[in-house]
Amino acid sequence: MISTGHVYNQVKINGKWYYVDLTFDSEFIALDKELENCLKSEKTFKEIDEFHNNVKMQKIEESVEDYPKERVMEAYRKAINKFHHIESILKKAIQTDAR
Repeated sequence: MISTGHVYNQVKINGKWYYVDLTFDSEFIALDKELENCLKSEKTFKEIDEFHNNVKMQKIEESVEDYPKERVMEAYRKAINKFHHIESILKKAIQTDAR
């Protein structure tokens, strides 16, 4: 979802929807720190920052609790590792084509 040039997402896990704001987490990502705006309930998401209070949420089946904190980084790292693997394959393919 996009609001005034700011992007956030809604993610469905096990039938429940969570909110993800990696724009606000970008500094934590760069420093390899724990994410603070990832897989949050609507209530927590709106408590995090005044910006989120002004966001019109799509009314869907939302979670009333945040995704388990210990699993957030695990899910994030899995996704990043997959991305890096694909990126590595693409770089090799580009280098091969360039020869």
